[in-house]
Amino acid sequence: MAIDWNLASIIIFYLCIGLFFWLRRSKINVQYNILFLYKSKFWAKQISKIAKKSPRFWQWFGYASIPVAFIGMIVILGFLTWKFIEMLIVPGTIPAVSPVLPGIKIPGSPIFLPFWYGILALAFIIIVHEFAHGFVAESWGAKLKSAGVGMLALLPLAFVEPDPKKLKRLPLKKQLSIYGAGPFSNLVWALVIFLILTFAVIPATANILEPNGLYVEKTMGPELQEKNLFTELMSTTPEQEPLLPAKKAGIKKGNIITKINDQEINTTKDFVNYMENVNPSDVITMQIDGDLVELKTIENPENKSEPYIGIQFSQNVDATPEAQEKYGIFAKLLFYLAQLLNWIFVLNIGIGLINLLPLGIMDGGQMLRAVLSKKVKRKRLIKTIWTIFVTVSLFLLLMNLIGPYFLGF
Repeated sequence: MAIDWNLASIIIFYLCIGLFFWLRRSKINVQYNILFLYKSKFWAKQISKIAKKSPRFWQWFGYASIPVAFIGMIVILGFLTWKFIEMLIVPGTIPAVSPVLPGIKIPGSPIFLPFWYGILALAFIIIVHEFAHGFVAESWGAKLKSAGVGMLALLPLAFVEPDPKKLKRLPLKKQLSIYGAGPFSNLVWALVIFLILTFAVIPATANILEPNGLYVEKTMGPELQEKNLFTELMSTTPEQEPLLPAKKAGIKKGNIITKINDQEINTTKDFVNYMENVNPSDVITMQIDGDLVELKTIENPENKSEPYIGIQFSQNVDATPEAQEKYGIFAKLLFYLAQLLNWIFVLNIGIGLINLLPLGIMDGGQMLRAVLSKKVKRKRLIKTIWTIFVTVSLFLLLMNLIGPYFLGF
């Protein structure tokens, strides 16, 4: 039986996390039975040392974050509003927001984050985010009481803990610079990664790597398409549908497709172009990992005139013969680096912007609360404005997370 390395990685990782927290259980702060925090003064001291070497830089970094953060808040609220309206008008709209769980496929989500790419990318993103908060806080004299790591259920996290009394006494602009520094650092790093990919990594891969078939990510079935949550809850008659062609033929995740009916398939474009000449009910022969597999196409559930075999795939690449001879097994490492940097780029933008939503636990919420407490004198008005922003933000976030499951895809 083939080993599912994705599942094995998940199990090993969380066993290591569990062992870490068990060995340090006397220093773990547990909140609400799902939040586990390991606080350390060591990392707080390291952040303080770095901040003190160039406090003016971090102060200006914090100031630069303020307008960007408020613009980002408007952008994310506008985006979620637009996607919610689109969800109501356009059938089949996919969720605009998805939880980020490395290695775990969220039903209905258009995104699957491979486990190790996800863990490494999230570690980078969380560290630069929290360290930026810490650097700016220390530069303004809001000494860090602690810094550390933790888990919110299955989600890894990091945190810094500035002295709340000193933080509250700071002028509004300095408070905002501390809160905005985290998301701003994510957006800055997204730009840096984009430039590295565009001008260094991608040009290098063009000379070292070449497309070589299609990597099977998933075989679909038995259902032709996913049902939404509403129809699943209301369904009373279980239906046993036949396996789709790919699964019926024994095609599995990890297989490489290199030919269809003696036609070389090197790229996703090759596959699409060839399948344009195939009809439903045609019998085709695929070369899968060197073996020939025969299957009969069926009608595409979204377009009856098109063929359907029930697979999801991505581009497979290999090192060119010249690169293999010159670099050996290291040639393909550039591809994995490009994939990792791509995930860091995408998640930096997504996590940075989501953090700017005006919700209490997020940086955007902290910024809004600071502005209201400093600029609005009437407590009742503060509460009203806060409630409106939080309610609207939470509604938009939840609808973009789970709305499509009820409204249908």
